[in-house]
Amino acid sequence: MPHHYFLGALIVSALLLAHGLARAETITFESGAKPPSPFQVRLAKKQGKPIPRGAPGLTVKAELARPDGAGPHAAIVILHTCGGIMRHTSDDWPAFLTKLGYATMTVDTFGSRRLGPCPNGLKPTTMLDDAFGALDFLAGQPFIDAKRIAVIGFSIGGIVVNEIAATEHRISDIQFRAGMSFYGNCQTLLGVEHQLHMPIIEIFGEHDPETADCRKLSPGSRLMVTELPDAYHRFDVEESTGRKNALGTVMRYSAEATFHARAIAKGFLARYF
Repeated sequence: MPHHYFLGALIVSALLLAHGLARAETITFESGAKPPSPFQVRLAKKQGKPIPRGAPGLTVKAELARPDGAGPHAAIVILHTCGGIMRHTSDDWPAFLTKLGYATMTVDTFGSRRLGPCPNGLKPTTMLDDAFGALDFLAGQPFIDAKRIAVIGFSIGGIVVNEIAATEHRISDIQFRAGMSFYGNCQTLLGVEHQLHMPIIEIFGEHDPETADCRKLSPGSRLMVTELPDAYHRFDVEESTGRKNALGTVMRYSAEATFHARAIAKGFLARYF
């Protein structure tokens, strides 16, 4: 059963985590290269040659924020919602996570392609490519510990996180250590909960119809499921209150749910980092 978390009014008054900005710089990286075909892999192995990288990817923009100190730091790739980059992914979560000692890299999948909010014709695999491209970029930085990189996704970004956990997509020693999916559809995980490729946690609201499949999951050693009481889709996005997304889902900000989500995220990351 999902874990439920309750918060008293006293804690709510202490919540409102100041919207301090993480020190960030705009960088560019190459979206995940298309993997080599199985034939290319077999041929390279037969000839004793390195496995080819595959076709190069598109140049993508991101915001990179670093905590104090030289590192090497654990790092977190952040994938945005169908609304694109908003304050919760550009400022709020990076500020919170860098204070905990993590570097963050918020990937701008839509803006890099001059696309607006969903529906915009973008293939779901594009954000997946961007996630792996960000992983490779971070793993190559001297101030990052390549073995301690996680991925966090929100809504459509959360769906991508679930896809990464459910399916082995590439041949590489560089992989995400863990993932967190915030209010992302969990259909990809159904039936494979006990054979995931990385530990993952699902965090979603009680009143979010898009996460109905998350409630059907069977938690295990690599899967945690957390339902936040009286919370809606995009519960951590202040500017979403009173709106509906492209699917007609009601969205509402909740300081209480946001506080809970951050506390849960902190504990989850500490467990694996």
